Amino acid sequence: MLESYSRPAHSDPQAIVESLAAHQATREFYYELQIRSEHASYCEWYHRVAEQHRQELVDMQQDINLLGYLSRRRL
Repeated sequence: MLESYSRPAHSDPQAIVESLAAHQATREFYYELQIRSEHASYCEWYHRVAEQHRQELVDMQQDINLLGYLSRRRL
């Protein structure tokens, strides 16, 4: 069984190194794509939530200040 997984006798070390280098470059490239995609998703979420908070602030500023109204009436 182990004989079927043994390394060929005439393998070129330079080809192995080049193959491993290409594999590493490919992994780094896809990792960079993943990181950039996650960052873009986060930025979209952040801007969406920030806009929602700005709208909520505008709405709150337009509300009647009941606490201030009630505290002034006691005086």
